[in-house]
Amino acid sequence: MALIGHVDEISRRTVVGWAADNEQWDREVEIAVFVNGKLFSRFPASQFRDGLKGSLSTEATGKYGFEFTFEPALSILDEHKIEVKVVGATQLLPNGTKVLKSPARLQSPLTPVMITSSGRSGTTVLMQWLSKYPELVMGQLYPYEMKLANYYSAAFRVLAAETDRKNSTDPDTMFGDKFRHLIGSNPYTRLGSHGVTTSRKALERFFEETVPTAYADTFRNLIQEYYNILKQDQNKPLARYFVEKSVLDEAARKGPRLFFGNVREIVLVRDPRDFLCSAKAFWKMSSEQALRLVVHSSRRLEEISLQAGPDTIVVKYEDLVGSPVETMQRIGDFIGLSRIKLSDTDNDKSLFGVHGTSSSPASSIGRWRSDLTEKEAEHCEQHLGSFMKYFEYLPQAARAATA
Repeated sequence: MALIGHVDEISRRTVVGWAADNEQWDREVEIAVFVNGKLFSRFPASQFRDGLKGSLSTEATGKYGFEFTFEPALSILDEHKIEVKVVGATQLLPNGTKVLKSPARLQSPLTPVMITSSGRSGTTVLMQWLSKYPELVMGQLYPYEMKLANYYSAAFRVLAAETDRKNSTDPDTMFGDKFRHLIGSNPYTRLGSHGVTTSRKALERFFEETVPTAYADTFRNLIQEYYNILKQDQNKPLARYFVEKSVLDEAARKGPRLFFGNVREIVLVRDPRDFLCSAKAFWKMSSEQALRLVVHSSRRLEEISLQAGPDTIVVKYEDLVGSPVETMQRIGDFIGLSRIKLSDTDNDKSLFGVHGTSSSPASSIGRWRSDLTEKEAEHCEQHLGSFMKYFEYLPQAARAATA
């Protein structure tokens, strides 16, 4: 086997090239794509390319091309090393490796404190407690849903992404009425558009490095200026942190790290059975809808908790509600806040009356025993056994035995 070929393009969305066996022109070779050292996909190099048929050999069929699409595209928020080779070969194809870098993490005088949760897990109560600290600024408007870092992280993921005319922006339709309030990935980042210059590598660097870095810098400055305004309005000149609720999406968690360099992330978890009760009551969900949400969210929270680094702390709803002063001291020490005098009476009990779905904070713990059907509780335990074991939430049988 004597392999020839070339990789024409490697991006977060596509891998394009060709490969052939010049001893067996009719043999179909198979391509392997590796991402960060792990096999990602295998596929045949079988697409017809007219130029290959005429230039390689009179025996060449021309069916040696390949174009692989990552679905979804590899995240702009992470660095990826791509390698491309023919299956069975030891060497990479020519031009068959590329490191796709994410923008360098920036530094800022403000550090984000992100409260990551599924919702209905004490985020609003925690925000109220944190509002008392002089080093921390937030949008102090119930229910504390100002999420600028989330918004600009979502915008960054879209605007810095590579061309996706199928799912995102097509230049032929982007000014149509349907897309008047929508904008997506830049349709001119693909290699095919780089023929406007002889310096294709310069355009690759522009779209892959310069543009994402400029977006990240701009979004960081906008978020920072917003919270500088709030610092003055709230008379918190010493504030070094801003705090927002956050969602479980990858961009919401990685975007602030990219924009600001440092982050303090508080991950809130709750007994999924109590979460199910609250979701049904607060969001008026059916049992089926709420169960899907609880299972999906809890699995994601477990994944985040297992991967947590030193910039992340995991807090249980039950500790926040049952031992608020001690839990807040632990959170304050983690963030780097000054010790301020707190007591159970500092928290506005009227907030729970508005935002809660049970009679009191204490009664919100273990409410599933009276509010759920046996089938609903079993569903949670069946599909979230790993989560419940990891966070030490006892199943029905164990609770009955220890009662």
